[in-house]
Amino acid sequence: MKNLKKWRLGLCAILAIVLWCGTAGADIVYTVVADGYSAGSIGTIVKKEAEFAVGALNSGFGGDPWVYSFIDADGKDKAVLREFQYSGDNDSVFIYDPIDLNAPLANTNKWGRNLHGVAREGEYLYLALQDVYSATGDTSGQAARIKIGDYDKAPDKIHAFSAESIAGADYFRKPAGVTAANGKVYVLNQLRGVTYAPIEGEIAELDLDLNPTGKTARVGKNPIAMAFYDGKLYVACAGGMLGSGEYGSVWEVSLSNMS
Repeated sequence: MKNLKKWRLGLCAILAIVLWCGTAGADIVYTVVADGYSAGSIGTIVKKEAEFAVGALNSGFGGDPWVYSFIDADGKDKAVLREFQYSGDNDSVFIYDPIDLNAPLANTNKWGRNLHGVAREGEYLYLALQDVYSATGDTSGQAARIKIGDYDKAPDKIHAFSAESIAGADYFRKPAGVTAANGKVYVLNQLRGVTYAPIEGEIAELDLDLNPTGKTARVGKNPIAMAFYDGKLYVACAGGMLGSGEYGSVWEVSLSNMS
């Protein structure tokens, strides 16, 4: 891995914006405003010639809403908004066309819990699910697969990540993002202990049926977002802001050898 640049802690807060925004085609950016983890709005920012303007807007969401985006098989933009359910139930997930954010194309609670990213490859949408609800304690998260159009069905494939024992303590793998490239699925995992203090993050490579290939790459502490470009993955890490207060970092990972 190549550690490209160190940032001060205050600047790392800017990286968190990526968690609540999803870029899309046709010069559209989706964004969510969350109010106290219990209410929020989804909107679009649209490029018009040399300027940007606020487009569609829909308010009144609850459950700590986050938004993601993908391009469907017809090349059409779609926005995915999830409402987290503090009861332990699955997320409420809404899928929108950016032209009309008031009328969802689909609404489901079948996908799983604590959605932290979507990526499309072929006829499937791949999901990063951070939490598997357990009344007895924390667990690692999952990668899951939904067929495009079958949004109200449970995933047809799931990979459950395992915890890792480090210095005698369990660190749970919590997916924080997912992307698909070159016939593979890449899941960005935070490694979190019971105190929430982060250690190094990890990228796990899976095939399109969500079987691990055995290839992984370690990145910085508390990874929060990942993007693919020109054969490489770029990962934004917030550093030790939840633990030791270390600076954040950006990492570049080559998919040819996961280094």
